[in-house]
Amino acid sequence: SALRSFDVSRLSAEAKQSARSLLGPESIKTKSLAVVSLAQWVANVCVCHDWHLELQAKQQLLHEAETKLADTNKRMLSVKERMLKMEARKAELQQRLVLAMEEKHALSEVASATAARLSVAERLIGGVQSETARWATRLEATGRHRHLLIG
Repeated sequence: SALRSFDVSRLSAEAKQSARSLLGPESIKTKSLAVVSLAQWVANVCVCHDWHLELQAKQQLLHEAETKLADTNKRMLSVKERMLKMEARKAELQQRLVLAMEEKHALSEVASATAARLSVAERLIGGVQSETARWATRLEATGRHRHLLIG
């Protein structure tokens, strides 16, 4: 019953070392077959304990890796949310840019039309200014002719 309740995880390193040195197969072979079988069992228990320690270390590493993965996944989710917000902002800014470019193009067309009208107006004013001197001369001549008219 004590063997059935034996817990390999409670085996100390000193007990394991002691059992390996005392129950070495070479020194036991001369005693009895039952003792040899018991020594093999103890050796197997020691191997089982070594595996148990190795498993515990690997389970601890696995737990740490899973915790790190969960933290990384949380951060990645946060980054993805920020990225989605930034992409939405980018789309909004691109739409505003398109509207501003359309407005700029429309204003550029209005400016071109206004510049053309200004050019025509300046030519007309230039033409009228050259006619001013001629009209002044005509007006003076007409005034002199009016005095000469009978009536």
